[in-house]
Amino acid sequence: MKFEMYSQVLLAVDLPKDNVRKGDIAVVLEYLESKTTSEPGYCLEVFNESGDTLAVVIVTESQIQELNQV
Repeated sequence: MKFEMYSQVLLAVDLPKDNVRKGDIAVVLEYLESKTTSEPGYCLEVFNESGDTLAVVIVTESQIQELNQV
């Protein structure tokens, strides 16, 4: 599934290195085609409940899910 630019998604995994957790809301900033694997990636901006940026991360497609799948 290809996520639309600027759509909101949920993290499906913890990313402790970036201090973000499964269930955090993020916005898709960029779609990244993979040259080494069949799974594409995404650059995301992750926000807290107040709307402050927590991190900008790069994840694989399997590490995120649609916001309405909760």
